[in-house]
Amino acid sequence: MRAKVLIVAALVGVAPVALIGGSASAKSPPPPPPRPAPAPPKPAPAPPKPAPAPPKPTPPAPKPVPPPPPPVDPVQQQINKNGMPSFQDRHGAVTVTQIEPTQVPKGGIGVWPGSPTQRKFYSKTAVYPKCWTVQGAWSGPDDWSGYAHLNGWLTWCSNGFWITYAAGGEYPTNGGWYTVTYHNGAYWSGGCVGCQTIQMRDYMLWSWSSQPLGFLNNTGTTWLTQNANYLGIYSN
Repeated sequence: MRAKVLIVAALVGVAPVALIGGSASAKSPPPPPPRPAPAPPKPAPAPPKPAPAPPKPTPPAPKPVPPPPPPVDPVQQQINKNGMPSFQDRHGAVTVTQIEPTQVPKGGIGVWPGSPTQRKFYSKTAVYPKCWTVQGAWSGPDDWSGYAHLNGWLTWCSNGFWITYAAGGEYPTNGGWYTVTYHNGAYWSGGCVGCQTIQMRDYMLWSWSSQPLGFLNNTGTTWLTQNANYLGIYSN
């Protein structure tokens, strides 16, 4: 029987099929396995991270606030600019003027030359009495900060041989940082009526204080001495 089957198979061109365990059955070959999917492309490498920013520089420490300037001292500014006063006495320029006897002030010593009873003396060149007066006499400190003056005036007459009459006075004035603290009063200190010379003196005390603070102080004494002679010559 097996031989017949083989013969029939050969006649119909069918490949023999082995019979295993009895009847034979034809099976199709299994399909080829599917190809594996291609691997996905590798992702592009991530860009390198940027370098970290450099640390911010430490801000500089704030500059210390300078202290306010000291208050302006106007007194010290004046002293720096002009220098400290010397406090030395100065003397004013005087003018000696010849005057008529009737212009001589009364109240002096001697016989007033304007009196009608006053005898006149004559010479080849002059008529006596001759009389003179002085203006502008002063003594005392005088500078940029002020002044303290002891002022004086003097009038005298002469008969050509000696002094016949004299009148005068002295008085203080002040300004700026100077103050007159005491005035003695004028007095006749030398010569006489009937002498060829005569002299008047006076003094005062003064103080100097830097204004308005008053932290610098000074004091002094000023004298004024007036001298005159029978020829009309004056000095102080």
